[in-house]
This record gives sequence, structure tokens and C-alpha cells, in this order.
Amino acid sequence: MSILKVARLGHPVLRQKCHAIDPNSITGPDVQRLIRDMFETMSEYHGVGLAAPQVHHPLRLAIAGGEVDEEGRSVFRVLINPEITVLNDVATQIEEGNRSIVGVMLESHLEGGHQRIPESAEELRYGVSVTDACIDWKSTQLALRELRNRLRTILPSRAPSNLSRNGQ
Repeated sequence: MSILKVARLGHPVLRQKCHAIDPNSITGPDVQRLIRDMFETMSEYHGVGLAAPQVHHPLRLAIAGGEVDEEGRSVFRVLINPEITVLNDVATQIEEGNRSIVGVMLESHLEGGHQRIPESAEELRYGVSVTDACIDWKSTQLALRELRNRLRTILPSRAPSNLSRNGQ
């Protein structure tokens, strides 16, 4: 095991799109060594979490901690190919009766991620945001469909009684 070099804030590796880890290689020696090295690096820096890009590996891999078990020992989770599921939390809150949520906003573009504005317009990548990181269009469609399907029986009862279905 070894302590890995940690990227400083602003390093380009922290802005790269991360690659998914092939499920067949998760138990392989390369991924397992990286996980062990990440744990050792995190321990050396007294951290409670570390993502693979922070140690110059643009992979969808992270170690998350900050919790303790019943005996007071630190608990860590290894996250491989994690997906952000904010919409799942929103749907759960609506299902539980939260009427304060009246809409959602997804930052999406044709392609996921973002890019810095280059000096030459010819260097711009078509369909990639130049502001905030966005999710790609296919993921946006899937997320909104899942949300609609999950809430299709709840939302009509939340509409004000003075509005018809078409808003008139």
C-alpha cells in the first residue's frame, strides 16, 4: 500500500469527466489496490472522505466516512459508480406529504458536464455547458420520467381546485 499524491484545488484532474469502473474489475487487483491506497492516503491526511479524482484517478470511486458504529468505531463506505439521486429524495418528501415542494429544476444540456470558455470559439464542444456542470439530455429524460411515474397519482390531488388539468 502507498500514500497517493493528492490534487490541490483547481487541478485539471478535478474537472475531468470520470469513467465508470467495469463491474467485472471491481474485485480485481488494480481496483482493490486503489481502494486500499485511498484508505491509507485518507488516513494519512486525517480525512473522512476521498474521491478517486482527488488522487489523480478520474474514476467514479469514492470513500465516504464521518459515521460511527455502536462501539464508536469509524464506519466508511466505498462507493463505486455512484449516482446522485436527489430526485429520489424529492419524490419521497412529496410522497410523505410535503406540500412545500412545488417544482424541480434540473441543469441539463445535450452532453453531461461542463467546459471552460476557450480563447477560440472553434474549441467549444457542441452541446456542453460553459457554466455549471449539467446532466446529459438522456439522463434528464429518464429522471423526469421516473419522477412522473412515481408521483402520477399524488400530484393531481395537490393542484389547486380552481385550476383544470390544462391550466385554464
